[in-house]
Amino acid sequence: MKKKTIGITGGKGFLGRHMSQALRKAGFKIIYFDLPDNNLVHPSAGALKKFVKKSDVIIHAAAVNRGTDAEVIAGSIITTFNLAEAAWANNRRVKIIFTSSVQAENDSVYGRSKRLAENLLEEIANKYGVKISIFRLTNVFGEGGRPYYNSVVSTFASEAANGKKLPVNDPQKTIRLLYVGEVVKELVKEVRAKRKQKLFLKRLDSKDEISVGRLAELMEGFARGAIKPGTKLEKILYKVYLSYTNA
Repeated sequence: MKKKTIGITGGKGFLGRHMSQALRKAGFKIIYFDLPDNNLVHPSAGALKKFVKKSDVIIHAAAVNRGTDAEVIAGSIITTFNLAEAAWANNRRVKIIFTSSVQAENDSVYGRSKRLAENLLEEIANKYGVKISIFRLTNVFGEGGRPYYNSVVSTFASEAANGKKLPVNDPQKTIRLLYVGEVVKELVKEVRAKRKQKLFLKRLDSKDEISVGRLAELMEGFARGAIKPGTKLEKILYKVYLSYTNA
């Protein structure tokens, strides 16, 4: 039986790397449209056409999480428009899985850019029949996250592992954390899913809530060997911390 080919944009990013590893283990063939060879903001039409035509499913994870407003907007809207246009023109049978954010529900620049990207995909689903699945993710963290970019967990774990003071601005603030392993399970399941509807939207939230102060306390405690993880969340956070001690 021919292996299903999964195309990934942003495959070298935090989520893309975890997805690639899981999909390979699951027996899928992986191809990429990614920097530095391919830029989805200014793509080569021929290269993008080839990528789309070869893909049975595309996971669109390319994005700019932090940067100037223009960079963030381009990273969500222009990349999505270029991918959607290529799918409509070259392979309407392809399924696109978009990793959006729960911030699409707020009015930040990043949130609005994600919401507009969702709207673009909804339009090609309704008008042109390309199947679209959108996952709104909340505060994804895990091994391999980039400090000061992907997650506060990455920042605290990396700084604690290197004996540095943690940048705690608001210790009382609470955040919900979604482990990347849970996200990957959902996305692999969606790769396999056969849906009749053109558009599918799912919010991936988490019940794991922690204050910024407690998160810092845990990471500093892990670094000193003074805290042993107890809860499921603490055990995952400890595993993430250990990944930065070996970096």
